[in-house]
Amino acid sequence: MRRFGNSSFFRTFDYVVGLANPGLKLDRFVIDGITWTRERHSFAGQAYGFALDVFTGVCTGASGWTVTVVKEYWRGGGRSKSTKNIQWAAVHLGRKSDVMAWLTAQENILSHRQLR
Repeated sequence: MRRFGNSSFFRTFDYVVGLANPGLKLDRFVIDGITWTRERHSFAGQAYGFALDVFTGVCTGASGWTVTVVKEYWRGGGRSKSTKNIQWAAVHLGRKSDVMAWLTAQENILSHRQLR
């Protein structure tokens, strides 16, 4: 099983969200009963700029969970050069193992659909 919040987690998260919301055009979307929201916060100055994408997933029910995934993109040198990218995730309600199980299941479902 993947570890929560490691690089494998983020590759799987990006894959699942990317297929469900191509180009991240939707601010609210549902993947297999889980409601996701995406908020973008950004700043562009003369010397630097940044953008934060904050994803929140909510699973309702007896073994429900809430997770936040944050991706930070920093630019410097006239905003054209990427200086640092940071990503992190936190479970606020429920168990990390439930979030991981759902994410892995979605990856398997979507991978199977892509092969058809």
